[in-house]
Formats: sequence, C-alpha cells, structure tokens
Amino acid sequence: MAYRFSNFTNIVALRRTKQSVISLTPSRQLEAYWTSLRDGGDVPMRTRIDPRGIANILPHAFMIERLSPSVASIRLAGQHLNQLVDGEARGLPFGLIFAPKARSSVATAINAVLDTPAIAQFDLRSTGEFGHMPMRARITLLPLRNPAKLVDRAIGVFVPEDAAQGRALKFELEDFDLRPVFGPAPMERPDPVEIAVMAQIGQSRPRLRIVK
Repeated sequence: MAYRFSNFTNIVALRRTKQSVISLTPSRQLEAYWTSLRDGGDVPMRTRIDPRGIANILPHAFMIERLSPSVASIRLAGQHLNQLVDGEARGLPFGLIFAPKARSSVATAINAVLDTPAIAQFDLRSTGEFGHMPMRARITLLPLRNPAKLVDRAIGVFVPEDAAQGRALKFELEDFDLRPVFGPAPMERPDPVEIAVMAQIGQSRPRLRIVK
C-alpha cells in the first residue's frame, strides 16, 4: 500500500485537546538516538539499538514487531508498559493496551510507520474503566529494519501523564501525527493515512496554519 503525506514544513497542526502536561523529553531523546544510528540517512537496523544509548529513558521504551497487517507484538517492554498491563508486556499484542474501537486505527498507523516509513505520535486518553480516573499518555514510534533489511519493527516510548495510575488501563486515540522519514511529499497531496485514522476515531483532521 502506498501512503502519501502533506508537506508540514513551516506548518503547525492546531491541537483539539487541552494543553498536555506529558513530558516530551523521552520522545525527543529517543528520536535523537534513533537519528544518530541512521547510516547514510536510512532507517536504522534493529541490531544497532544499544540500551546504554537510551539508559535514562529505558522505563518508557519498548519495541514492537509486525506479525501481520492487523497484529503487532511487543518484543521488549520497559517499566511503564509492564505496569500498564499489570505484568509482563513482552509477547503481548500491542493492540491490547488500546480500547477495542481504537485498534483498527492503531493498526493502520503502524502499517504506515513501517511501510512508508514514518515516525508516528499518538496522543491517548484512557477510558476510565475499572474505577480508574481518565489519564492521558503519549506514544512515539520510530521504524527499524530487521537483519534482512526489511522494515518490520519499531522502537517507541510510552509516556503516561501519571505513571502511578497507569495500571490495567485501555486507551483511546485523541490525536495522531505521522511524519515521513525521507521527507514530505508535495503540499497539494493530503495525508490519507492521517485522515483515515482521524475519521476512525471520530474527529476531523486538524486545521493547519502557516507559521511566518
């Protein structure tokens, strides 16, 4: 499947949600490390990932592998993702942390991350089940190549608003951003993946404004 993207140079997507208090630091640190591994500007190899390079964000980190177009498995998981599932997250379907109605959107986004390839950011809100107060979180995903140089894995960070509350929660998508690794396509082309994902979660696409 081919994905096309808008040119987001000098453009800011206006958020529909309240200003988040979720730290951007783990996402920025992970992307900086991932960028440092891009030999010749290509998507990094999975084997290049060294936990020592992201030691200070390991509690947030995780890795997934796509098993089919609709299923990705958690291969490695840090403290926060393990806490979220109230046990060992490794080996579980990645979609398990999402509410059922969000899983199709998440699968679409993961396919875009790996097929394009692209960097994705998910803004999440828990459903408030099991007596928990609703909580926001952010996930950032960056693509990786396997030993056969196929892009079938992604490294990410899960950053909850309040880690102390993050047990046995299911998340819905509040917002979604996708940024192609190898640069944007022409401005006149809309982003069908982002439009599809936002439509699936019942929201219109973010308005855009030029930043002068």
